[in-house]
Amino acid sequence: MFKISESQAKERLGQVVINKQGERMKIIKYNNSRDIDIQFLDTNNIVYNQCYSNFKKGTTVDYFLPTEFKHGIIGNEEIKKNGQITKEFSYWAGMLKRCYNDVDLSRYPRYKKCKVEDEWFYLSNFSKWFNQNYYECGNEKMCLDKDILYKNNTIYSKDTCIFIPERINILFTKNNAKRGNYPIGVYFNKRLGKFIAQVSKLNENKKNTKKPTHIGVFNTPEEAFLAYKTEKEKYIKEVANYYKEKYDNFPIVAYNALCDYKVEITD
Repeated sequence: MFKISESQAKERLGQVVINKQGERMKIIKYNNSRDIDIQFLDTNNIVYNQCYSNFKKGTTVDYFLPTEFKHGIIGNEEIKKNGQITKEFSYWAGMLKRCYNDVDLSRYPRYKKCKVEDEWFYLSNFSKWFNQNYYECGNEKMCLDKDILYKNNTIYSKDTCIFIPERINILFTKNNAKRGNYPIGVYFNKRLGKFIAQVSKLNENKKNTKKPTHIGVFNTPEEAFLAYKTEKEKYIKEVANYYKEKYDNFPIVAYNALCDYKVEITD
């Protein structure tokens, strides 16, 4: 289907065009129209197993340049296997999207201070770390987390990130706009003229959601917060123990981070 004459193959070998990135590129190996190797003459980067039609149209991309959200470098890494996007690429691209996509940053401004370490701009480096650290807990969705090991961390890196189940991750999401000016876990009840402490716990009846659980009524926001802090830290330890006992592959580093987690009034 893809065979051409030997003379035509020789004619195409060595052809040079300019791609849409503005780079000169040259065919350095021609097997058939669906399998050519291309060298980018301005960078000397080489991509393999490309299509001749894309080469002629200039749509062949130098993946050794930052093509993913203007920061990520794919290189020659596979991003699909059996027609499906790889998990490595999915998590890597999602991380870059959170940090560097203008649309996402306008929707989730809390990520405006977040960055990816330079080493992880390369998919190959992230993939190596991924394959050493990724695990699953049953059918639960796994999240790449950057601030359980190091609270308030804003850097995605091999030293700061871990994978955790989404059900654990949602325990640490905050709704600053909803709670107003009071400490986390505290709201003022106008009818009682008192401060209410409540903690969010996992909703067993609805997947990946939380439900508020009443703790008590207090005279000051500080008293209410201390009650919340005690209950929240206790509950996080309960969740950590649940996962440690249920899943043999639950990482000890994740378990220890959860057990050591401290709630602060400035959260």
